[in-house]
Amino acid sequence: MAKELKETIGEREREVLRAVVENHFGNSAPVGSRTLSRHGLAAMHLSPATIRNIMADLDDKGLIEKPHSSAGRVPTETGYRYYVEELMEARPVPARQRKQIDDFLEKGSDGAENLAEKMSLLLVELSHQAGVILFPRVAASVIEKFHFVVIAPLRVQVVLVLTGGRAQNMVVELDEAIPENELVELANFLNHKFSRRTLSQIRQALLRDISEGNERVLKMRARALAINEMLVSGQEVADVLVEGAPTLIDVPEFRNDAGKLKKLLKLLADKRKLLAILDKCLDGRQVAIEIGSGIEEAGLNGCALVARSYGYGETRDGAIGVIGPRRMDYPYLVGLLDYLSAALGNRIKEGNG
Repeated sequence: MAKELKETIGEREREVLRAVVENHFGNSAPVGSRTLSRHGLAAMHLSPATIRNIMADLDDKGLIEKPHSSAGRVPTETGYRYYVEELMEARPVPARQRKQIDDFLEKGSDGAENLAEKMSLLLVELSHQAGVILFPRVAASVIEKFHFVVIAPLRVQVVLVLTGGRAQNMVVELDEAIPENELVELANFLNHKFSRRTLSQIRQALLRDISEGNERVLKMRARALAINEMLVSGQEVADVLVEGAPTLIDVPEFRNDAGKLKKLLKLLADKRKLLAILDKCLDGRQVAIEIGSGIEEAGLNGCALVARSYGYGETRDGAIGVIGPRRMDYPYLVGLLDYLSAALGNRIKEGNG
């Protein structure tokens, strides 16, 4: 956002803009001066006439606009962006919803269940938007257990059971056939020696001890290292899960614009494009809010994405977020994603023992 614009907005304008945005969160209708004088600005004791004048100045600066013949105003994309960058403060999750999340985690503690998948459904329920989960790439995931299944003499399916119970299946091509009994032995070796480590950590340990052991152990280490390399290079696209897309049908911005809804649903069905957007938005950041043109490659004018990375320690390769109209309750969503992200990270930490 231009520095010049930031410097021209006074304190009263900031508070009026804040009130316009926050009153617009729960109602798609334009916000009028009388509404603001009663809700959001009552403490400032500004008359409706004074508020109208300030709103006119904000309109001139491109922060709010007057849709059609309405007397009220709605935030523009620039107005939302200014609010997010300069005015917004994350709002803690209400106690009732924290209890709902905590109870869910207690019930969902079975390792055979996919915690993140179930949490995405909870996210949809609490946010009323489409929920998006980007699972950590296999290379960054903590592996609980290995299992090998022979598909053909030179093709083996590798089943990785990851922390939280999620299973990842990948097929590797071997240079030489490995007897099934030796694959069982290899799986037992990996599960005994390298459980609860990432592929990168396993590789480092294998390289460090590559020359230790008898001939049988050396052979297993070499095979394990070769399969490790194939697993790391074989995952081109991280796993992305989308839940709650049908809930967007009832959002006023999409209910009245079938073309916009169609574009959004098309994006949500395209995992590669969605992954690219999430990667670009987060790009090393722990939290990202992109509004309108920030996701212009998908042609989603009027939409927004709020995302938060999750993981444990330095490994924060997963993401959890929501996609919907730009009229979203950003303070609540950021607080909600902070809480859910921390909960997922804690579960991963517990899984690491």
